[in-house]
Amino acid sequence: MIVTLPFVLLLLDYWPLNRFRLEKIIHEKIPLFILSAVSSVVTCLGKHQIGAVRSFEEFANNNAHGNAMVSYALTWEN
Repeated sequence: MIVTLPFVLLLLDYWPLNRFRLEKIIHEKIPLFILSAVSSVVTCLGKHQIGAVRSFEEFANNNAHGNAMVSYALTWEN
């Protein structure tokens, strides 16, 4: 959610507050964009370090396609 915060604040500046001076708003939001980027990097590094992130090579394409087909069929069944 912290990644979307600067974008939500930009949207609020545009509507409903109607204070959209681009150079001022960008300067206001730069620290938030930096914090958002740092948070994303720290999260990705932490997830990778504990082994929560797996590479695409670890997944067989047949399994992924088969799982997608079964999931799609089950959603139509209900």
